Amino acid sequence: MNDRLYLNSLFDIYQELLTEHEQLIFKDYYQDDLSLKEIADNNNISRSAVHNTLKAVNEKLLFYENKLNIYKNKSVLKKLLQCSDIVKIKEIIEKLCR
Repeated sequence: MNDRLYLNSLFDIYQELLTEHEQLIFKDYYQDDLSLKEIADNNNISRSAVHNTLKAVNEKLLFYENKLNIYKNKSVLKKLLQCSDIVKIKEIIEKLCR
């Protein structure tokens, strides 16, 4: 999966764990496709501060997913919905419960 798409998916799940400022910077860059300079100018901060915030947010999102596995489990559950083999479904659910 594309990193940008993956990060947006993680953001959809974990955005409430970020500060309002972090959410704003993330949305401006990843969803509104603004440049670092545009974001910096709009928020009266340096381009470096925008870069550092984006890096910190990306690390937080990856950390949350690594610990909580919500995205991963959601993906597995979506696959289960497509499966018609009850034995296979049970095996996958058992793995999730470990």
